[in-house]
Amino acid sequence: MSESESSILGLNRLFGADIVEQAQLIDVVDLNLDDRMTAGITTGLTRLKQSRDNPGTQQAIVAAMGSGEKLLLCMWVMEMGLLDKLQSHTDV
Repeated sequence: MSESESSILGLNRLFGADIVEQAQLIDVVDLNLDDRMTAGITTGLTRLKQSRDNPGTQQAIVAAMGSGEKLLLCMWVMEMGLLDKLQSHTDV
């Protein structure tokens, strides 16, 4: 399995296939990020990183987010290649 395929599987587990599919269709550079959106990304990334060794907690964090928040965070994680920094390799 390629690194890209593995990354997509990890993103699917965390965000759900529908969100990942949508995120793949939008280029993050086309977004007009405002302060609220940037703060949401920062908060989401921080919470996911703090729960790096607990995939269940990470999934609960994402599940509690609204669709727009999930999509934006997923896009950011994909674009920046941050998945490995947010997930422990023991759960793969």
